[in-house]
Amino acid sequence: METAALRSLVKAAATGIPHARIWPNGLGFDSRGTQYQINEALTRSTGSPVWQCARSVYEYGTKYGEGSTPQAAKRAAG
Repeated sequence: METAALRSLVKAAATGIPHARIWPNGLGFDSRGTQYQINEALTRSTGSPVWQCARSVYEYGTKYGEGSTPQAAKRAAG
């Protein structure tokens, strides 16, 4: 996936999420302690964007999730 296309997907997704801050390189964003980005390797193999999210849980470490949208990835992370 080209960088410009990836940045436009990230910007479109971040627009719909409150308190989202796009990373300086434009390839992901943060929202209230959760980081979102597109996994390019899985996106190439499946043909559609695969979002990953990671959030730090103080007592349990870091939780990860994947999904077709940022919200689905957050639900998968628990």
